[in-house]
Amino acid sequence: MRYRVLVPRGDARIEPCAATGLAGAGICAVTASGLRVDERRLFSAPRVAGLVGAGAAAAVTGAADGLWRVHVEQVRQRLATSYGSEEITAATTTRVARAAGDLDAAALQVAASLTAGPRAAAGAQLQAVTRARDAADHLLGGSRRHALDASDPVTRFWQDVHAGARLTLRLLG
Repeated sequence: MRYRVLVPRGDARIEPCAATGLAGAGICAVTASGLRVDERRLFSAPRVAGLVGAGAAAAVTGAADGLWRVHVEQVRQRLATSYGSEEITAATTTRVARAAGDLDAAALQVAASLTAGPRAAAGAQLQAVTRARDAADHLLGGSRRHALDASDPVTRFWQDVHAGARLTLRLLG
């Protein structure tokens, strides 16, 4: 029987990530050799599909969370430098709060999927990815600041969220 192994990050050698494509997700080449592996870290092939799906869903959710954090920090900086002349509407704060709630829920779904059966895990992961992608879209839906600005980190995270969501939905579907 084939097994997959989870090892602590510090025990593996991680090659530098490529500068393009899913940079926010941190997808890199990983190697590990000569490690003693505890039985609790061994997973049989059927269980691996759930772990792969959880990892992919976590990457999308993490990129969406990064987008949220950078967006909120940019809003804070604009407010600090505008001396109160820039208005933040109730709709803006509602978008930020709703996106934060959706991202928290997506992260909880990914975590819960690790202990669920295969069908329930896949369903939770699909929903988490969709929720994270939709939160990113909703957050930026009322803002024109990030549109078509390739140098803006929020735009980069948005692209990563969408690319990761497409890949993950195909993987899980």
